[in-house]
Amino acid sequence: MCGACDLAALAAGVLSFCALPRGSRVPAALAFLNALTPDRFTAVYRIEGMSISNVHMFDRLAGHGRDETISPVAQTFCLWIQETLSVVQMS
Repeated sequence: MCGACDLAALAAGVLSFCALPRGSRVPAALAFLNALTPDRFTAVYRIEGMSISNVHMFDRLAGHGRDETISPVAQTFCLWIQETLSVVQMS
């Protein structure tokens, strides 16, 4: 497929996304992003202090959901966040 065709498909996708009601944009965006990865879950997290909570989640097997569990950052899977917080705390 040519570059112009890819750009046309991308533009059409963006226009379709922008036409969605505001309340459905986050679930649609997460579903779209999830389709681009081999991973089962795609999510948006909120970090407050040393805690992390799931704000929006897309599960490839179950669709959109939300897990309101609040966890200490040190006990989560996200090593990037743990490393970033370690550097910030040392500063």
